[in-house]
Amino acid sequence: MFGRAGRLSTAGIRTAGANVAIITIDKNRCKGCGICLTFCPQKMIVLLEGEINSLGYAPAAFSDEEGKCKGCKICAEMCPDGCIEVYK
Repeated sequence: MFGRAGRLSTAGIRTAGANVAIITIDKNRCKGCGICLTFCPQKMIVLLEGEINSLGYAPAAFSDEEGKCKGCKICAEMCPDGCIEVYK
């Protein structure tokens, strides 16, 4: 990921468009309530049914292979536990 002299390399970083956003979900705090899934207009969030966090819940995860997320932040605003951050 880092090129010469420790600079950040852009190799492997998706640059599909100017409106592409990245969402991070704190899996250790997520209770898997599904509110973010319900309100995401692009349906870019899924529950990790095969994974259990330290609280005993199946956490949510960001899944946007096609770069459809526009960074509307509805998921972050609706999350009752503040587990979601949106970067644009």
